[in-house]
Amino acid sequence: MGILLLLSLFFSSWAGVIPTEATAPILVVVGYFMMRTVKDINFTDPAIGIPALLTIIVQPFTFSITNEVGAGFIAYTVIRLLQGKFREVHPLMFVVSAVFAWYFVRGLLA
Repeated sequence: MGILLLLSLFFSSWAGVIPTEATAPILVVVGYFMMRTVKDINFTDPAIGIPALLTIIVQPFTFSITNEVGAGFIAYTVIRLLQGKFREVHPLMFVVSAVFAWYFVRGLLA
């Protein structure tokens, strides 16, 4: 692992040489490939569809992948709790959702 860290230090300086104009088309292509899988999301189940929808729309509005993932985690956990299917939620999801909730509340109070 240490060797990989040293290699990443060497290659990270090269990443700064690439202008943002060159990376933008790649991000569009990645976005295209990600959107192709949207048809496979089960939107008939609110516990799947609503978090997926939030995950898709929050990122462009907030410019934050952290906010995107947090909204999806919290929505999934809350919807499953409201459905009474809390046994279907992994205990780690409760922990991560609580951390994201703290992150959002802390951001509001700051």
